[in-house]
Amino acid sequence: MKKNLYLIISIISVIIIASGIYIYADDTIDASDLGYNGGTVEEAIDTLYEKAAKSCQNVAGNKTTIGTKYYCDLGDGVVRGMYVFKVNTDTVELLFEKNLVNGINYTDAMAYFNEGSAGYTLKESWMIVRSVSLPDASDIAAAVNYSEWDITTAAQGSYFYFGTHSINDNASLNNQYSWLSNYLYGCNGCDISESSDISQYYWTKNLIASRNDFAWCVGQSRLQNTNISPSNVANYALRPVVVVSKSDLS
Repeated sequence: MKKNLYLIISIISVIIIASGIYIYADDTIDASDLGYNGGTVEEAIDTLYEKAAKSCQNVAGNKTTIGTKYYCDLGDGVVRGMYVFKVNTDTVELLFEKNLVNGINYTDAMAYFNEGSAGYTLKESWMIVRSVSLPDASDIAAAVNYSEWDITTAAQGSYFYFGTHSINDNASLNNQYSWLSNYLYGCNGCDISESSDISQYYWTKNLIASRNDFAWCVGQSRLQNTNISPSNVANYALRPVVVVSKSDLS
């Protein structure tokens, strides 16, 4: 890409000279005519190259604030909406804005990106992704500032709404955490609600503490749990979290 930019600059220079406009310059030429005020032409090209190399473009919000939205091409040529889900020292975890797979049970969702499974080839095409998994229920609680919630003691049938941190939903919808539930079918209070061919819930990777046949999932602005092989499997989806370097964020 950088070589191509140098070639473009060279062509422009030839055209200018051929038109009778002479530019006398050395290695410290001012690059402001290229829309860049940082120094030389080479520095301008480096800046353009670095911007082009960024894989995730910020839509709105601070760069590493939970809930900040990006549009990312992970390497497969598809641009997807994603939200900052968790921030680490050198990386960020991004939650897909939409379900990747609708109508899937917990066991198949957990194995989806394993070698030999349906999503393995797709994962391998995501060149900037360091790892991919289902979201962690504890990280969801942290994202909605519910530090008191403890996955090791939360029981079957318990759930909480993102806005109130309780089973009372009267004041929990249309809150700042609705991005966690966008693009789920029938999500009352979400920014965006999908049609009936889209699932109502997506799985986390966590089983509940008391048994191994129930897992946590995200629904209408809340975290709840259900059987890992539900009879209405069409209602459950896979919405992954990917880990990328902070340097991939623009």
